[in-house]
Parts: sequence; structure tokens; C-alpha cells
Amino acid sequence: MNKNYSTYLSLVFCTMLWGGAFVAAKMLVEELSPLSAASIRFIMATMVLAPVLFYVEGKKSLVKFKELPLLIGAALTGIFLYNICFFQGIKLTSAINGSLLVASGPTVTALLASLIIKEPLKSNQILGLFISFLGVLIIITKGSLAVLTIVAISIYL
Repeated sequence: MNKNYSTYLSLVFCTMLWGGAFVAAKMLVEELSPLSAASIRFIMATMVLAPVLFYVEGKKSLVKFKELPLLIGAALTGIFLYNICFFQGIKLTSAINGSLLVASGPTVTALLASLIIKEPLKSNQILGLFISFLGVLIIITKGSLAVLTIVAISIYL
């Protein structure tokens, strides 16, 4: 199989799995609490990824005792807390809105980096941010300018 073809096929497959995660999460929180869903996701990922890590990295992957508190803290706040918030949020909205919110993360990060730490944005990055924002706006409003008018009026009232 051509290496480029295999790479693109892998990317498409990964994107399908990633997109399907929002629909699966929505279905899961209809049956379980966000805390239970996050716990199950965290445990399953650990059970799958830990052996893969050990197989690939060998003994280098073993955590030193002094690193354990930092690793546990990072896992609980950076992964587990994110998943609890993710499942709670997806419980309160549609899968498409959840995916749009998560996908807007890099855009928000770039804007905040520019505003807070004065990281310069290049013209192509500004164009990318604008296109990203426009795409989200089109999806949320379903392409209707009337929806934007209603939202604008609601904000000012």
C-alpha cells in the first residue's frame, strides 16, 4: 500500500473515531452520570494505553516514586477533570455543539496567547482564526443571518 494513501486513510479513520466520540458520549451520559462516564473512560484508556506504553518504551516508561504525585495531579486535573467537564457539558447540549466547543479550543488558545502573553499572530494565522470562527458561526446559526439578529437583540435586552 502506498505510504501516503495509508497515512491519509489513518487520518480519516482517526477523525471518524474522534467525531464519533461526541455522539457516543451523548448516548453514555443518558445512561450514566458524568462522573461514572469519565471514570470508565479513564480506566479503559489506562488499561489499553499502559501496556502499549510499556511495550514501546520498556522500563523507561516506569514512573519513579518521587514523580508519582506530579503524575497523579496531572492525570486528575488535566485528563480526569477535563473528562468530567466534557461529559457534564455534553449532557447539557447536543453532540454537535459539544464538538464545536472542543474544536474551538485551539482558536481560543491562540487568541488568549495573543492578548495575555502578547504572542504575535501572523497574517495567515489571523486568516485561519477568522475562517474557523466563520465556520462555527455558520454551523451554529445553520447559515441563517436571522439567527444572528435574534442573538444580537437578546444580548442587548
